[in-house]
Amino acid sequence: MFKKWWQSLTLKNPEDNSSNDKTAFGKIISQLTTRKPLQDIITQTNEGELTRLLGFFTLNTLGLGAIIGAGIFTTIGNAAANFAGPAEILSLLIGAVPAFLTALSYAEMASMIPASGSCYTYTYTVMGEYSAWLV
Repeated sequence: MFKKWWQSLTLKNPEDNSSNDKTAFGKIISQLTTRKPLQDIITQTNEGELTRLLGFFTLNTLGLGAIIGAGIFTTIGNAAANFAGPAEILSLLIGAVPAFLTALSYAEMASMIPASGSCYTYTYTVMGEYSAWLV
C-alpha cells in the first residue's frame, strides 16, 4: 500500500527520459526550503536604504511605550506582594535566563546578517522560505 502511494507521488516529465524522477513530496519540500543567499539580502538592503528620522510623533510614541512598559513592573510588584510572595523573585530570575539567551542570539544574528527584517530575514537565510513565513 505504501509503495503504491509513493509511486502515485512520482512526477514524470514526458520530455525527460532520465532516471532522475522527482517525487511531488520532494518537489514541495525543495520549494518550501528555498533559501535566499546572504549576499542577495545584503545587496537588497544596501539598495533601499531606510531613512533615519525620528520626529515629534515617533518620539512621543516611544516615550508612551516606555511609560506603559514601566507599568508592567508595578503590576508584577503588586502580584508579588499579594499572591506569590518571595517566590516571585525566583520566577523573575528563571524568566530572565531565556530572555537573556534570546537577546544574545539576536545580537549574534544581527551582526552576521546586517539587514532589516529581524527574525524573518534571519530565518529566511538559514532555514528557508516556509519557516520564515511561519515566523
